[in-house]
Order: sequence, then C-alpha cells, then structure tokens
Amino acid sequence: MKKNLARCVLAGLLIIFCPGHGFTLPPESGQREAASLLTLPDPQDRAQKLILNKHNIAGYRELLLAPIASWIEEGVFAARLFRSEDFSWDEAFSGVEEKGKNRVGFSFDQNFSLVSGAEWTNAGGGALPFGRAEEVDLEEDLEHKAYQILWNAQAMESGARSLFYEIKLSWIGVQSILRQSEGIFYRKHFAVQAPELAAVTPAPSPSPVPEQPLAPVSPGELFRQEVLQLISPPVVFSYAHLTWRYRGMHDDEGWVYSPVIGASRRVLSANRSDALLGGVLTMDDLFVWSTKIQRVSARVVGEKELLVPVPGLSTYAAEPEPVSLEGLLIPPEIDAKKSAAEEKNPDNQKAVAVPGFYQESNGSRAAVLFNGESRQYPELAAWVPSTVAFVPHRVWIIELTPKEPLYSAGREILVVDKESLLPVYKLAYDNLGVMQRVVIGSWGLASSKNENTKFPFCAFVLAVQAVGRDAMALVTRQVFLIQPQNSSFMKRADALLNIAAHGKKEATKSVKAEDEPGAKSTPHPQPEGAVGEEVSPED
Repeated sequence: MKKNLARCVLAGLLIIFCPGHGFTLPPESGQREAASLLTLPDPQDRAQKLILNKHNIAGYRELLLAPIASWIEEGVFAARLFRSEDFSWDEAFSGVEEKGKNRVGFSFDQNFSLVSGAEWTNAGGGALPFGRAEEVDLEEDLEHKAYQILWNAQAMESGARSLFYEIKLSWIGVQSILRQSEGIFYRKHFAVQAPELAAVTPAPSPSPVPEQPLAPVSPGELFRQEVLQLISPPVVFSYAHLTWRYRGMHDDEGWVYSPVIGASRRVLSANRSDALLGGVLTMDDLFVWSTKIQRVSARVVGEKELLVPVPGLSTYAAEPEPVSLEGLLIPPEIDAKKSAAEEKNPDNQKAVAVPGFYQESNGSRAAVLFNGESRQYPELAAWVPSTVAFVPHRVWIIELTPKEPLYSAGREILVVDKESLLPVYKLAYDNLGVMQRVVIGSWGLASSKNENTKFPFCAFVLAVQAVGRDAMALVTRQVFLIQPQNSSFMKRADALLNIAAHGKKEATKSVKAEDEPGAKSTPHPQPEGAVGEEVSPED
C-alpha cells in the first residue's frame, strides 16, 4: 500500500515538474522495458545495426527522453542502439576508491556545502563522498539525496584532478553548420589542504574596471579553476572566460577577456547562464551541468531507465603524447625557453592523452561527428550526433531551482546516470515554465595501457533550442591528463587561470607538437568499440 502510494506521489510530481515533457515512470512489472531491451544488439556484435527512427519508435518510447522522442517522431533525429557498453563503469570507481577510502561521516551544513571528517583530505581529487548508487539510494530524504548525487557527480568529474581539452565549438542550424571556432578548455581541481594551495594568491582585479574589494577567502577554500579560451577564427582570437570556484558559499569569481575591447571585465556568477557568444550553450551547460551546487535548490523527483549517449562502446586508449599549446597567448615569462632540466627529460613535455579518432573534412580529428559534417542524411537535423551510440542505463531525475535571482533559467531538470554518476541530460525552463533548451552530454572512460590510470572525460555537449531548433555543440578533439610530472605543461596551462595573463600584447613562443621529441605525424587509428559510421534514418 505504501509503495503504491509513493509511486502515485512521484508520478504526480513528474506531471507538475515537467508540463508537456514529463518523464513516464517504468511499468509496474517492467515487462515492456525488458521486451525492448532484449531486442537491442550486443556490444560485441558491431556489425548488427539497430537504428531508432520514426518507424520503430513505438517499441522504445519508454526509454526515451520526451524531447528526443518528439524529434524522432518528426523525422529530424535518429540513433543507433546497443544493449550496453562492453565495459563497466565500476572500472572507474576502483581508482577513485583507492584515493578516498574513507567514505563515512559525510554530511551537509545548512547551505548544503559538503562537510567531512578531518581524515578526508582529497575532496575534488578522487573520493566519492557518498559512495556508489546503491549507497545513495539508501537516503530517504529526497532533498538530501539530490545533493548527494550532485556532490558525487562533481567528485567523479574531478577524479582526474586536472584535464586540458582541445575543443571545437560549433553553431549549428537545422540544415547546416553555421560557423565554428577552435580553442581549449582547462579545468583544474584542488584537494583539501593540499600543499600546492599555499602558493595560491587572490585573483587580481581586472583593470581598469573599478569595483568593491572581495571578501577575503582562504586559499584552502578554492575548489576549482577553469578557463575557456578561443584560438580561431581571428575575430574571436584570445577570447577567454575564467571562473574561480570555492567550496563554501563564497560566490564564483568570474572574468571575461574580450579581444574586441582589448580588456577584461568581471562577471557575476549568474552570467554563467548567459548564452555563449550568441549561441545556445552557456558556461553552466559545459559538461551538461556546471552550476555551483549551493546555488540551487535540489530534489530527486524520479528514477527510470533511459537511453543515454556514449561516444564509444569500449574504453579509450590513453597514451603519453607530446603536448601542443599552439596559438595560445601565454605570458612570455611562463612560455620561456625550456630549462636545462627539461631539455634533458623530453618525457617532461608529454602528458597522458586521449585523441579524437573521427576524421573531419579539414583533416583534423574529433571525438564525435555530427550529421552536418557530411550531410549524408539531409532528412535529419545537422546537429544529430550521428557517430554516437545510445544504451539503456538507470538514471536519477532531479529538479533544480536556481537561487540566483538573475539566473536565466527558472527551473531545470537534470538527468544523472546511475552507472557513471555523471550528468547526461538537462532540460532548462524559463521563469514561466516554458522549455528553453535541451542539453545532451556524453562521457567516455579513458584507460592507460598499464591500466594504472582511468578517468572519465566529456566527449561532447550539445544544446538544442526548444523553439527554432538551432543548436550549439562543444566537441572534444583531444584531452590531456595534467599530472605533477608534466611540470612544463602545467606551468603554461596554469598561466591561463590568471586573468592578468590574458590580453598581453608581447609576442609569445608557442610549443609545437611537431617540435617535441617523439611526436607522431600519423593519424590515430580508430579504436575498437567506436561507433564509426553515421546512422541512417531509414535502417
């Protein structure tokens, strides 16, 4: 009786929270889901093709996010389906748990900032503060459960500590790719009480904009720093967006450097919800959800099975590669001539890298390709991620309400994968309850040859307008794991985390990959497990 009552309450909440785009809870018996799952190809059988399109959607409707189901019915979206990946996300947790074995005694303060015992000194660097999905599901309070999920997602994404992405931004219409830009995205996480924090100083105020001095913040409170910098085309060269985030309630500190005015300006944390360079993506859409946890009210409103996108069916090979910082504006004092020690140790210039493996029309590579890259299927929208597989996973559904009065979204629905503990979908609504956009993200799992290093990385994130259907995508071309032994690379990358380093007019010296010892000029082979062909809407 109590179980049925609980199901009715959840169903009612979903109808209220998602008007017109509600999530249907799975049938009581689970037979309809099981019947669909049994028809999906096994990941070992790459040759077998099952394309979900408008002709066969009826059998899989229960497994679809509502907006995606609508796109498929309209004939603008199709997806290749598999039963599962041929690896388990548990492989990622083994390394995480070795770094953070003490997972007891975690709680929240009144602001839902994470509170832990003194023995836990690795927050933001590999620990799962609330354990795996089965442990989180023991929490009965739906609000506390939501924050546990959000903090776990942050811990999973930051398990590699620091990742340096070479990216491509694409502004995409329904019929074609409108324009593109290349750049980098660097996100660095800090451990609690880490010795490296002793050297962290307060961020300099961007001149000449006058402003009130910030309240003093302990360096140990720094949670992460990130920078998005664009390199091409020339009109946006050196554009940069920086954010410093703290563990507690202290607001994000953010800056934007504009090459148009040749100056930087401070931005509010709410500005992270603004459209990026006139597109659809926002800074808080990166990695699907990048909002400060304490700045939202959160509550779990459901759980079900959904088809989620995966860039490849196998783990990605991660190998030491020479690092290229070609084209980046790095201060001369940082980008100086290599020291004698570095000259004697060429491996110092290498970092664990995961390369993109799909050939683009200009000869470069990317983690995924969109339908607009080749236009082989003009009946599908140009923004369809046609080289991505969709597999069924259990997910949590969380309702988020921003506390920032100036935040552009009035409410968001976040979908978090229970297997990877990472966000895969987000629906953003305005203050009137009208859907603004759908955000889709896909995560791969990288593994070094000796399997000593495993870390998740974001292969792409796509934001599609609910009305008009224009889209914007961030695609990973290559991602580097930054470790302390990569001292030369780390110094250059860390320089980008200081707003004072942006906009310097002095000539800088770039590090070219082809000048590095051991640099490869041959293209990377497509790894096993890649879904290496575009989907046909009629298959």
